[in-house]
Amino acid sequence: MKNIFEEFPAPSQQKWLELVEKELKRTPEPLEIKESLWSDPFLEHKFEDKTILKKNREGWLIFQKIFITKNAQDQNSEVLSAINGGATALQLEFDNEEPDFKEIFKNIDLKHIALSIKAEKDQAKILKILDDYCFQTYGDSSQIEIITSKADESKFNAIKPLQLISESPGKPLFENLSEILSEAEKAGIINENPFWIKLSSSENFYLNIAKIRALKILWEHILEANNTTAPEMRIWVQVGTTNPDPNQAAISATQQAAAAISGSADAIEINTLEYPSDYPQGFAERITRNIQNLLWYESHLNKVDDPAAGSYFIEDLTEKIKNEIWNLFLKNR
Repeated sequence: MKNIFEEFPAPSQQKWLELVEKELKRTPEPLEIKESLWSDPFLEHKFEDKTILKKNREGWLIFQKIFITKNAQDQNSEVLSAINGGATALQLEFDNEEPDFKEIFKNIDLKHIALSIKAEKDQAKILKILDDYCFQTYGDSSQIEIITSKADESKFNAIKPLQLISESPGKPLFENLSEILSEAEKAGIINENPFWIKLSSSENFYLNIAKIRALKILWEHILEANNTTAPEMRIWVQVGTTNPDPNQAAISATQQAAAAISGSADAIEINTLEYPSDYPQGFAERITRNIQNLLWYESHLNKVDDPAAGSYFIEDLTEKIKNEIWNLFLKNR
């Protein structure tokens, strides 16, 4: 049978670029993404690394931050409201050294949500109280994973603390990401422990996508070099915006969350939008959660693995960031 495409030979790369230049009425130029970081929207080479990132679960975790004070009943209402409103993960921040977890988690099954604990002091004590609660409630075989800002070597009966590796504020991008990769290697390969990485988002859509993809692709190579498939690198992205108008801030947060999803983030936390005090209680938290609910249930972004893969522009930017991280990573070993 005759191949009909033989009558329409593919144009050369040069011909394609000539047509692009004709339409633009100028020579295609690289775009500056960040200081000293450029990406080419029109490429003249093929990518050697064609890694497609696959997730072990559908979608991403929807995080909500809740401050834990001494009023456990109010905290329980807030936790229930968050979960019923779509949150699948909670970050609890404590100023109370002896929280009443039995009351805080009343009518809540911790086996079905992700939990992060943050305490400026006495974190070990809070984890011990939580462990006692989980042991009494679920038994010693539950091993409920708890994300913590510090690696805790204590022995627990019913919880399993996971180290959270975070960006260092103020450091240059590539240095920051290479240090994160080094800490991930120590936690995951040397100590053989699962871990999480927390990245801060920015209003640079393309950079948000590419830096997540670069870290995850490099981690896949590290696992392959060590002849293992575990642990998975799980990335939690914190989205914030400086726009004082809450409606414009919601648009910015949506864009940043969509970028994180496109980069294959495993969890997203959007800082609660700031609405005037005369709005109903809980309104800001609900609108903030609904940004992710819309991206999940109406945009169906939870259905796609690595949606940015194959984009020349994103692949080029990912490759450049990946190479910079890797060079620093090897240099500092």
